[in-house]
Amino acid sequence: MEGKSVKRIEINKNDWRFRGNENKYINQIIKNGVKKIPFNKILEKKWSKFHNIKYSITVNSCTSALHSAFLTILNKGDEVLVPALTPIMCGTSIHLAGGVPIYVDVSKKTFLIDYDDLERKITKKTKAVLAVHMYSGICNLKKLKDICKKNKLYLIEDCAESIGAYDENKILAGSAGDISCWSFQSAKQLTTGDGGILSTNKKNIAEKIRKFSNLGFKSLKADGDNVNLTKDTRQNPNFNRFEMVGYNYRMNVFTAALALAQLEKVEFFLEKRRAIGLKFTEVFRNNNNFSIQKINQNAKSSYYTFAAYLKNDKIGWKKFRKKFIQNGGDPIYAASKLISDEQAIKKNNIGRCFKNCKIECVKRCTGTPIAKYLQKKLFLFTTNQFSKSQINTQIKAIKKTINFFNLEKTINIGIFQGRLTKSRSKKLQSYPKDWKKEFAYLSRINCDYIEFFLEKDFTKSNPFWNTKKLKLIKKYLKEYNFSKFVLCDNYTLNHSLIENKTIIYIQKILENLGYFKKSKLIIPIQKKDILNENVIFYKNLKKILEQSNKENIEISFETNDLPKKIGNLLKKFPKAGITFDTGNIFLATKNVASEFKKLSKHVNHIHIKNRDKGGNNVQLSKGLINFKSFFNELKKNKYSGEITLETARGNVPIENAIQNINYVRDEI
Repeated sequence: MEGKSVKRIEINKNDWRFRGNENKYINQIIKNGVKKIPFNKILEKKWSKFHNIKYSITVNSCTSALHSAFLTILNKGDEVLVPALTPIMCGTSIHLAGGVPIYVDVSKKTFLIDYDDLERKITKKTKAVLAVHMYSGICNLKKLKDICKKNKLYLIEDCAESIGAYDENKILAGSAGDISCWSFQSAKQLTTGDGGILSTNKKNIAEKIRKFSNLGFKSLKADGDNVNLTKDTRQNPNFNRFEMVGYNYRMNVFTAALALAQLEKVEFFLEKRRAIGLKFTEVFRNNNNFSIQKINQNAKSSYYTFAAYLKNDKIGWKKFRKKFIQNGGDPIYAASKLISDEQAIKKNNIGRCFKNCKIECVKRCTGTPIAKYLQKKLFLFTTNQFSKSQINTQIKAIKKTINFFNLEKTINIGIFQGRLTKSRSKKLQSYPKDWKKEFAYLSRINCDYIEFFLEKDFTKSNPFWNTKKLKLIKKYLKEYNFSKFVLCDNYTLNHSLIENKTIIYIQKILENLGYFKKSKLIIPIQKKDILNENVIFYKNLKKILEQSNKENIEISFETNDLPKKIGNLLKKFPKAGITFDTGNIFLATKNVASEFKKLSKHVNHIHIKNRDKGGNNVQLSKGLINFKSFFNELKKNKYSGEITLETARGNVPIENAIQNINYVRDEI
């Protein structure tokens, strides 16, 4: 169903989730009886087709699905690796099937199972890995499959929160596991009030699951409940019905009918969840007071919820939640206690965190520190709003709450267009003939803005002197969701701010930048102007600052030197600062982090580029600059502003830019 057009569905405040075929199917059962239409079998076949899996089995909950799965593959004492930051049933379903849950830590970035800790905890007794796709996150299924294959383990997927999601390898959640389980509980993307389903490609596993989930009936087969036995045979007093101890986990036909109707609208429901998920992402993405759940490049979330945590420990979880609700937000959910911290687990000594744990170690479990840290801090925002106005209410509430607690400091990451242009020109900057194609090309990069490099001449070909072309650029900035218009001047690289024609030139730029809602101008300052401390220079500098303040335009002066006189002048203008260029500063001093520390109070823009031994731009992670220490300085100083990445052109500039963006986002 991926990629198909979504039919317009009538929306009602109270019953919008059930405006498809739900009433029709339920009425058919009431009219014709519970056995006339095999809704369970129809649902199973359509579910299998959606996930490209051979066998699906309906059950009464996802917990029942998990229990049936573990009953099928485990022997007494077998170990199952399970993330600690998940609800209790992910552990108890293993225990009730005779297995031992081994609690694995999670990643601080993705909030999902930590692959390194997982591999450390594999023993000779390990039988399976339970991959739980939590909140908005999707586990790396290729990586988990490789680990399981290498160690001859089963991979079980808990997809209760991830119907329709894809990992970064474009693998659909639920299609990679030996067994995969889903939920239809009331808060899920598809709901029947309660219910579950599980799938597998293995015939022997499917048959066992059917038997375990349906009282242990001997005659059940992998592909459905309809067995090839006559009624007379089954009603014979000597007929042996049960070959194993099973459970009554069957899904009733009314639930199956509802689930089928919900599946028919899966893209509609996912579209709704993704709409608010992406809105929340826009608000939080570069706010360095929060850390949001990382969704890897190329992955596609189904946003069961939106997860983030506040790094500022001075503002309590309850305090932030209360203010958010007062501002009109829906109640924020907390993360469930770690499995190992639940009273029922401690009381019954279920599971462990380390290979050498004794049976009672779970009472004071210390083997999952990241999970323990995150669990008390996570905000889980609801994503089941049905209308644009409801979505906007949530976004307004979070913005007001962030503003109330003064948590607005953000970092925006952009790319320097001059090194990514599709033009074949060897010049640093060559403006494209077709701006629409250029923006479409640049939009492949997940960045907040594009920084343009201004040609030094007053020519008609220069779009920044041409109102018609400015309108086009403004249009595409909005269309491709770039946050602001950032312009780096070229003219002043070779002209002094003492020259009158330079000031006239900059004043013209500022007038044109006033055309954009949000804009920033970067002006390189000649070193000789600073050293000479010319009176005209400071007079002109003040003139530029006053005009930019009047036009409401952010301004940044690119310089490695900052005399006290300039620093004092900048303090008077809140939207003014300096641009810190890592590449140039490295060539001058070699120590980027310590230089930033000196200038940090005035920095409102950063140009990031790395250098090789010859002084040439290279991939950020491959050059000579130690960005670890530099990024640590940014965090210590709570830097707020823009970071522009300059990428060496090479043969694949866009691909290089994407790698650089991901590198920086991971670090900050």
